[in-house]
Amino acid sequence: MTAPRPANVVEFRQRRSTVRAALASLRPRQWPKNLLLFAGIVFAAKLGDAGRWLEAALIFIAYCAASSAAYLVNDLRDAPHDRRHPVKRDRPIARGELATDRALVLAAALAAVALAIAALLGFASLLFLLGFLALQLAYSLGLSTCASRRGFSSALRCLRSSSGSRSDAANSCSSMPTRLRDGRCSAAIRCDSSTAC
Repeated sequence: MTAPRPANVVEFRQRRSTVRAALASLRPRQWPKNLLLFAGIVFAAKLGDAGRWLEAALIFIAYCAASSAAYLVNDLRDAPHDRRHPVKRDRPIARGELATDRALVLAAALAAVALAIAALLGFASLLFLLGFLALQLAYSLGLSTCASRRGFSSALRCLRSSSGSRSDAANSCSSMPTRLRDGRCSAAIRCDSSTAC
């Protein structure tokens, strides 16, 4: 008679505190992407301008806050699907470590901070940040199912780059390398049924 096999033991991760769950949901490991905002200073040859560095640092904070707000909204929308995913089920909202109402309040607060900083830096910075948030929201609400991921990525990169400095916002796209400025600054996201998403 064959001996019964031992049952597979699945180890569950220890629940995080609300603060740690909120921090994880902000995805700070993604913030370095926003360092592209400093490219405007480099390409405009303004490395010695302390005022430009201050503006770039402030808009960097704004974009980190805005992107974290977008991640929260995305996780709230995808929570039912994430719970069935072998990796994404460990996200704080999917695991129930961060309540829906708290996530919404945190997302709104981060978006408000981001918009306030951008408004302080001028209309152009505010406009670019609003465009960034609009693209992120469209992605979270399902446009990514038919739109090219490359188009989203290119548009977001250009918005970040163009927002690096208030006084350079209007022409910083023309200062970017060709691969970032070849018509993508106004990148229209097309839905192509033949494109794999």
